[in-house]
Amino acid sequence: SCRRRDCRISCYRLRSMSELRTRNVLAVVEAAYSLDGTDDAWLARILRIASDDLGRGLGLYGATGRIVDGTLVPTPPLVAHELEDRCLAHARALHPRLPCPILDAFAPRAVVVGGLDEAWPKRLEAASLYRAGMEGAGVRDALVLYGRGGATTAVKIVAPSRDEVVTTPRARATWGRVAQHLATALRLRRRVSRGAEPEAVLDPEG
Repeated sequence: SCRRRDCRISCYRLRSMSELRTRNVLAVVEAAYSLDGTDDAWLARILRIASDDLGRGLGLYGATGRIVDGTLVPTPPLVAHELEDRCLAHARALHPRLPCPILDAFAPRAVVVGGLDEAWPKRLEAASLYRAGMEGAGVRDALVLYGRGGATTAVKIVAPSRDEVVTTPRARATWGRVAQHLATALRLRRRVSRGAEPEAVLDPEG
C-alpha cells in the first residue's frame, strides 16, 4: 500500500541521516592541506566539503583552538555551514566562560568522534551540559569530530541533531584519521604563517 511504501521511505531516510558516511573523506583531507586563505576560510571549506557526510540536517559548525593548561580555548570566530539559526545562537552562547566542562572533555584527547554518548562515555557531564545548552534549539544529540595536533593545536566540528546519533566503529576510525589530518594541517598552516619550516608529511595511507 501507499502508506507502507511511505513508511519504508521515511525509515530509509532516517537511517541515511543517522549514518556516518565516509564518501568525502579524501576530499576533506586534500582540502585540509591547502595553505590558501585565513584559518576561518580554511575551516569554512572543510565544513562545506564534509557536510554531506557529517551533517544531521541542521548544518554544522566548527572552531579552531589552543590547549592551554589542560583547557581547550576556542579561537573566535565560530564558523558555520548552513547551520539552523537557533542552533547557531545557542552554539555561540554555549561556552561563555572558561574553563568549561564541555571543552575540558575534549582537551586531553587526541581524537574524538561520534555521538555525544559515544564521544564521552566517561564524561557524561559534558554530554548533559551540551544537551541542556542546545535544548532551546530542539537538539537531542550531536555528531562530534575533534582532533589535536601536537600539544596545543586543536580543531573541532559539531553537527547538531534532533535524533540520536549512532555510528559504527569503522566509520569512527576513518573519521578519526581525518580528524588527525585536520589538526596536523592546522598546525602546519600556523607554522607556515609564522615563517617556520613545514614539518608535516602526508602519508598516502592515512
